[in-house]
Amino acid sequence: MLRILALDDSASDLFFLRRQLRKAAPDCELHEFKYAEDALRFLKSPDRPALDLVLVDINIPRTNGFDFVADFAALYPELRGDARVYVTSS
Repeated sequence: MLRILALDDSASDLFFLRRQLRKAAPDCELHEFKYAEDALRFLKSPDRPALDLVLVDINIPRTNGFDFVADFAALYPELRGDARVYVTSS
């Protein structure tokens, strides 16, 4: 099963992402966050599943996508896992 973290403050962008994922990978597990600190808290939680993909919007409230990616890269390798990170913007 594909596990994805999406960090985006746009409800419409997340809607379209969910819609496309239902078609391309109907059994995927999507974790959505609006704020980087919430996503990082999730990433640091001990019982969370390993992720395959992290999608990050550049323009998010309180911080930006590049800062989140730097914080993600600073996590211990076992928290990052083998997830691929893609920075997006609309």
